[in-house]
Amino acid sequence: MNHFEVFELPRKLGIDTAELQRRFYALSRRWHPDFHQAAPPEAQARALEASARLNAAYRTLRDPIARVEYLVRLEEGRPTREGAAVGPTAPPELLEEMFEIQEALAEAKAGGLDADGHRRLAAVLSREAALPLAGGAGGATDALDTSYVAVIDGEGNGFSATPSDPNVDAPVVAGVGCVVSPRGSQGWLDPAHPSVVAPGKRPRLTPAPAMALRDGRLFMPFGTPGGDVQQQAMLQVFLNVAVFGMEPQQAVEAPRVASRSFPDSFWPHAHAPGKLEVERRLAPETRAALAALGHSVVEWPEWEWRAGAVCAVQVGPEGTRWTAADPRRGAHAIAR
Repeated sequence: MNHFEVFELPRKLGIDTAELQRRFYALSRRWHPDFHQAAPPEAQARALEASARLNAAYRTLRDPIARVEYLVRLEEGRPTREGAAVGPTAPPELLEEMFEIQEALAEAKAGGLDADGHRRLAAVLSREAALPLAGGAGGATDALDTSYVAVIDGEGNGFSATPSDPNVDAPVVAGVGCVVSPRGSQGWLDPAHPSVVAPGKRPRLTPAPAMALRDGRLFMPFGTPGGDVQQQAMLQVFLNVAVFGMEPQQAVEAPRVASRSFPDSFWPHAHAPGKLEVERRLAPETRAALAALGHSVVEWPEWEWRAGAVCAVQVGPEGTRWTAADPRRGAHAIAR
């Protein structure tokens, strides 16, 4: 199945990009792995594969240049004016349009466009009516858009932030660079629900950067990306430090669990009552005890990125700094 077939769109350069975006959103809601967490492992694997294929197809087709190159590959050749590498089934009108785009881009990169050339380039690219998307055509397939940062400076001031607005599918205001927040997806469509989408209301958001204090003084800024797992992962790390006496890095690396019993914050608010996901490193007897309490225990890999990526800076004795960077995702500790 090629990228056009994924979205049931005609195999041509001039596709309806607004329709492409609409179909991508609809299929994303159907195949996102988080919506299949209560399904059997085989079904979860199919959803993961379908989601990856969907993201790859969308990233290619939404960008006119990537779409040109993809069409050329589909036609079994690369276009040349002499036709030496053109596939036998390539329509002449498609190839001519490809040539025009390639030449306009080459001139633009070489800095040789005059006023007429700029107008020609603008005319070529303006055939695409898609709203520009944050993150560019090479965005991450797994949409790991949320990040986290914790800082304590030399004066003891703390900073904790979880920058997060999905930047792989959110439109950007042209000429401004500001993302139009898609956080309305964390609202509800049920008129009787307290979080129903309505004028003047703000949704309950998942980002939850934190600062722990001890005796009124800064002890540890900490946080993580991870949707509804954020608070669960952060609580486990905090208890590991504050109650079980672990050093920050040890607390972060300890095996983690996540409950899916509560409705997901994001539409369509899927939930799996009783489901508890646990990293495989958790002791078998602990998993058995959880199952005996009524949890439906589902095994994660030993290190699971969906378990969050908690980072922290702790104020140690005599003002020393202890840092923790979660190996479950790309995280780093920096000091100077």
